[in-house]
Amino acid sequence: MTQKSIERFMEYASMKMPDLVRPANEQKKLREVYRDYALMVFHLQKPMTIAKLCDMADELYGLTMMYHHIRSRHTDYGQSLCFFQEPGTGEMFQMDCSTDGHGRIVKVDVKLYISMERMVTELRQQLRRVQDSPGEFAYKLEEAEVITAFL
Repeated sequence: MTQKSIERFMEYASMKMPDLVRPANEQKKLREVYRDYALMVFHLQKPMTIAKLCDMADELYGLTMMYHHIRSRHTDYGQSLCFFQEPGTGEMFQMDCSTDGHGRIVKVDVKLYISMERMVTELRQQLRRVQDSPGEFAYKLEEAEVITAFL
């Protein structure tokens, strides 16, 4: 992963998703850069509801929700969402977030990929992990649907 790829993503994301991803919100000390991907953490200036995040994602071309997992219907804590940008529609990235004790999203984790193979492999592995965890899905793509997005 090159610095230029990260800069290109930051420019793209801060224009398309300014409430989520902007350079000032990144926790740069937590950034991890590897050969095929980079992991970045963004703390939101203003907490966001799941509904607002989903509305924002619906407006972005190529951004697909992979799942919305609800750990327990008895609490707002721990609902998790995963989105990914389909290849060919922009920068290849995965965006993960979960709710705090008040049912709000306060942090977004972004994985930026340069390898399509690495991205689809990691998305499939994450989907399997979440399927094996307690709770239920409000929404979920099947693994075959995830793979199809990369064909």
